[in-house]
Amino acid sequence: MLHGAGYSLLALLFYRALRGEGFTIATTVLVAVLLTSLYGASDEWHQKFTPLRSSDVQDWLADTTGGLLGAAAFAGAAWLKAAASEALGPQRS
Repeated sequence: MLHGAGYSLLALLFYRALRGEGFTIATTVLVAVLLTSLYGASDEWHQKFTPLRSSDVQDWLADTTGGLLGAAAFAGAAWLKAAASEALGPQRS
């Protein structure tokens, strides 16, 4: 559970950073999830060499799943915000 939550936040931050680079929403989600998954894999690999820690493929899968959910949720919220702004039309002050 904690893995998913932590890596969800990491993917959200990756998504936010990448979105400003001009990628499409789908590409941004994909790259954010890929970076999150790679970070999770490196974390698990490093834990193999840390005393009192263990490395587990299921933890890496939880990291990746959390990353997917975080990036997708943020992308969905951004899409809904854009759709709502478009539906309202130009705003007058």
